Amino acid sequence: MCCADYNFSIKAGGPQYTSSNGIVFERENETLGPASYFVTDTRRWGVSNVGSFAGNKNPQYTSSSSSQFTNTLDSELFQTARISASSLRYYGLGLENGDYNVTLQFSETINLYTDGWRSVMRRVFDIYIQGNRVLKNFDIKREAGGVPRTAIQRLFTARVSENYLEIHLFWAGKGTCCIPTQGTYGPSISAISAIPNFIPSVSNIPPISPKKNRTGQIVGIVVGIGLLSLLSVIAVLWIVRRRNRPRDDNEVLLGIDAKPYTFSYFVLKTATEDFSPANKLGEGGFGAVYKGKLSDEREIAVKQLSVASHQGKSQFVAEIIAISAVQHRNLVKLYGCCIEGSERLLVYEYLENKSLDQALFGQTCNDLLSPHSGYLAPEYAMRGHLTEKTDVFAFGVVALEIVSGRPNSDSSLDEEQVYLLEWAWNLHENNRQVELVDSRLPEFNEEEVKRMIGVALLCTQTLPSLRPPMSRVVAMLCGDMEVNPVTTKPGYLTGWKYDDTTTTGSFTSSTEKATIGTEYNSNFTSSSTTVVADAQRSPANVTKPILHDIIGDGR
Repeated sequence: MCCADYNFSIKAGGPQYTSSNGIVFERENETLGPASYFVTDTRRWGVSNVGSFAGNKNPQYTSSSSSQFTNTLDSELFQTARISASSLRYYGLGLENGDYNVTLQFSETINLYTDGWRSVMRRVFDIYIQGNRVLKNFDIKREAGGVPRTAIQRLFTARVSENYLEIHLFWAGKGTCCIPTQGTYGPSISAISAIPNFIPSVSNIPPISPKKNRTGQIVGIVVGIGLLSLLSVIAVLWIVRRRNRPRDDNEVLLGIDAKPYTFSYFVLKTATEDFSPANKLGEGGFGAVYKGKLSDEREIAVKQLSVASHQGKSQFVAEIIAISAVQHRNLVKLYGCCIEGSERLLVYEYLENKSLDQALFGQTCNDLLSPHSGYLAPEYAMRGHLTEKTDVFAFGVVALEIVSGRPNSDSSLDEEQVYLLEWAWNLHENNRQVELVDSRLPEFNEEEVKRMIGVALLCTQTLPSLRPPMSRVVAMLCGDMEVNPVTTKPGYLTGWKYDDTTTTGSFTSSTEKATIGTEYNSNFTSSSTTVVADAQRSPANVTKPILHDIIGDGR
């Protein structure tokens, strides 16, 4: 007889348990190691485990909790769970062919809800039934709505055609690997049950004297699949390590799928008159930018990678990929690049420092930099010419301009609204951020507005070290990461007030008068703004207010 069963139920990681609706969940608390399996004496079902918890000298492949669980009448069923470092498979064996209702039940028995780790602790894995992925990036904590000790149940339909059912839980390298302790990642499950969606024709009692002992065959299948899973994990880890190791520049650059047109170094050297200082447009963390003219009379801007710029190498590749893939009238065109020896250059169309600002406000930018400031004008940042200490700040300013529908300074407005950054901070401190929104918008999502303003205020912190990297900015805007509370008001706004009792204007504090010094290299570079008391200069010599020095006359 090929089969004798039509259902099975398992209490993962714990002893036998009878549920409130009469289902008997068989015990499954065997000791399983990094590559091991277990088959019941009745050969009704089996389980295999593959994977070692990295850095854990005392790995635990089951977990338990004495807490009471909500969202269920069978709290005890969820007090144990089987966990795996990589791949966990359950097999229903000798099942009558047909459609089955498969119920998977989950609970997080390990405390992943400590306040101090609330934003980073995640257990993420994929679930396959009969080889088909039914859940991707399944996160028990998220499914429970972040509520601790909540039972989660998922129901699926599966077809058995060869007398066995396979349920596979696989860690695909996502989520948190070692918080709060080593070994808290990987798939986890509390209970499994499968019942037929048809009228069975078998007795559900194993034969007394089977004609053929299939244990060897089952063991071979389980071990074979286990070894295959182990090899898959090793391959994934090898790929991850290979991606993280430093790579040769040629390997990185020549591996780009959409390769742009390649200029020779000689052509670009001739076009820029041997990179003459007279043609230098500016310099940032990536390197210098030169104006040039090709033999066909096209004007170009040539960005030259600095040999000492490690950040610039990755930015070089990123700009090629991003700008080659996107074409827009408000985005600079990438004519090509130069990869010759140690030389790395990007060749853009030459523009007269305008586009984004015209699109937003119908104004023209007179300079590459906002007057007296150390950050790049946002319209130039939009065109791909970014430096590290500067692009994040400029993005924050542009974000506020988009929300408010106005430039960063507008002398036609009321005094408290003239400078966008100052107005935004004042509204933020009084929990009135929504007032910043462009009044012409008929409707908007208040939470999204607050999120965007919060990100913008983080980006415009005085010290570059306090500004988030762009990867985190994107994650916060997309909702994949919470926006950190903004508590530090920029130094260029704190402790000062504008005194307009004189024609020139000055800034005073309760104890002293000071001026702002802004330091930057060449025409444009990363800058640092510092407050300095100058005994040689009186307030009468200050010709513009401090905030004016920070953001300039608009763009």
